[in-house]
Amino acid sequence: MHSEDTTLDELRQRSNRFVQCVFTAFTLAFVLLGLIAHHAPAWLPLPQGEPRFIADSFLCLGSAYALTLFVWEWIYRPRRSIS
Repeated sequence: MHSEDTTLDELRQRSNRFVQCVFTAFTLAFVLLGLIAHHAPAWLPLPQGEPRFIADSFLCLGSAYALTLFVWEWIYRPRRSIS
């Protein structure tokens, strides 16, 4: 029984690390794209007059992924057992 609990805990931790890595990568990617679109629009093939709107959209997406990561951590934080 103890071995099954340990295995389940290890799988949960691995799953949690995977989700953390994915959301962190998405956050960094969208923030980087937002900064590039804002400061160096010539690097991206963007329509004329759209870089500011696109940069704001990328930054909003990056913020949403960061917020999702914090909510994920809040929901799935380890619970203390009451004894």
